[in-house]
Amino acid sequence: MSKKVKRRKNVEICWEPDGFSIHTIELSIKLSQSVWNQCKKHLYEEQIQTGNHIIYPDNQCRGHHICTKYADAGIRIRLEKVDSSKERPNHFIRMVVNPQRLIYPQSGYLGILPPDENSIELLEKTFRHLFCKSPFEKDIHKYYFSRVDLCTNIRCDNKKVFRELVHLLRKTVAPKKYERKFFSA
Repeated sequence: MSKKVKRRKNVEICWEPDGFSIHTIELSIKLSQSVWNQCKKHLYEEQIQTGNHIIYPDNQCRGHHICTKYADAGIRIRLEKVDSSKERPNHFIRMVVNPQRLIYPQSGYLGILPPDENSIELLEKTFRHLFCKSPFEKDIHKYYFSRVDLCTNIRCDNKKVFRELVHLLRKTVAPKKYERKFFSA
């Protein structure tokens, strides 16, 4: 007769002291057709003058343009022309912002923005300074949030258990008490 041996190991999973924070935000602003065209024209003219490839049409979406000028500051920009069948097209500028990268360029894309008032003030000040001589609106309050990605850092003292935790988080549906909402402009 063989004997089964069950071994159990206690594993500690905990949040890092920095807690929850914002990893990425998407800011959007609706513009008139003439202002949107001025922004686009300004960027294409700057590209011709400087020789830097900072804007190009998005091949996947007709009427959309991608601006890479501020990518090093952690900002991806799309100029969108959204056609609706009944009305005139709507024009938007959407900015996907990594706040940590914008405020602290030397930090890279890793790390999260501390959720405090000082960080928000720094974000606003850095945003205003970055766009002060650009065709884009420099006042962050004129934009609305169209997406906010929250994050937290987790520590686990067992690699195998951590991989399993990540695997479960990817496959799990939202719990019943949560509701997934989608917004469109």
